[in-house]
Amino acid sequence: MISNKFAKEYHNLITDNTSGSRELLIKLYKFLRNNHHQIDSDIIAALQENFSEFQSISTFLTDFRRAFNNNDSEQFLNNYVADISIYSSILEKMKPHIESCNTFITISNSKTILEVLILISKSNKRLKVIVSEGRPNNEGTLLAEKLTEINISTSLITEAQIYNFVQQSDCALIGADKILANGNVINKVGSNLLALACKELNKPFLVLADQSKFSADNKFLQKEKKREEIFQSVNKKIKVHNYYFEEIKKELITKIIID
Repeated sequence: MISNKFAKEYHNLITDNTSGSRELLIKLYKFLRNNHHQIDSDIIAALQENFSEFQSISTFLTDFRRAFNNNDSEQFLNNYVADISIYSSILEKMKPHIESCNTFITISNSKTILEVLILISKSNKRLKVIVSEGRPNNEGTLLAEKLTEINISTSLITEAQIYNFVQQSDCALIGADKILANGNVINKVGSNLLALACKELNKPFLVLADQSKFSADNKFLQKEKKREEIFQSVNKKIKVHNYYFEEIKKELITKIIID
């Protein structure tokens, strides 16, 4: 029988629209680890459907399902390390691209971006970060708050202001929810605006990710989200589109930097 605690944790997990993919993976890992005796095949299938847009989570859940079917899920979770220290490796590989960079611009809320910026701040006291809010759920505000908590100079903007603020930036950094086999990257809506502005203004546009983000797929499909997240109105004549992610062409990317 499913406990109230389990039901609450499960609901909080599948309705989390503000965490980045790596942070979601860590939360999922902890949820499964703490509740593995209540997990069944239906729960796993529901999690796979809910997180199908996140490559690293899809890969993890596929491996977990295989272990579950072999009655080895507890051992799988015990052996799995969800939060590997990849950030120093990423920073070392990106250094040639950011040697004279002090002001970075990013979008949404990525744990990888946060951790790399924290590392940069230890050696660069002139560091400034511009965060685009990440409509419709405004998770960029969470990243901005995390950065200011550790005394990193931070500005928050809307996506409509991206072009103007790229002009004031030295480099753009984004995470990746998925890296397609064709070299294109899937990330939060607004990332294309950032990439196009960087291309126009000749600023580096770097994608930071770990190996788990690679996909064998060449196409990306996603479901539209609730219209009410963008527009609350009884007027149904207005057609509202609400997508969380978009595909950034590889030609717009300066470099994909992997741990």
